[in-house]
Amino acid sequence: MNIVIMFGKIVSNIEFKFIYNRYTKNWGMEHKTSIVKCKIELANGSIVEVYGYDEIADFMYRNLEKDANICTQGRLDSNGKVEIQEFM
Repeated sequence: MNIVIMFGKIVSNIEFKFIYNRYTKNWGMEHKTSIVKCKIELANGSIVEVYGYDEIADFMYRNLEKDANICTQGRLDSNGKVEIQEFM
């Protein structure tokens, strides 16, 4: 597993969605019910797409907004996006 630690500014609106039947417990995978997506600008000017599930999604939607600075830890997925796993 890879670990990504980022500090940056949210540069897009935070998009919150409910997802149903994305995973099933029969396949041995976690069942996720909500997702949040946004873009973060890093100190070097790079724009990174990030997303988070369930508790992370709820926290981001309720407490963060565009132009907020955040420091996160997550993992890089196969599409070059970062799944946020916790805030620092």
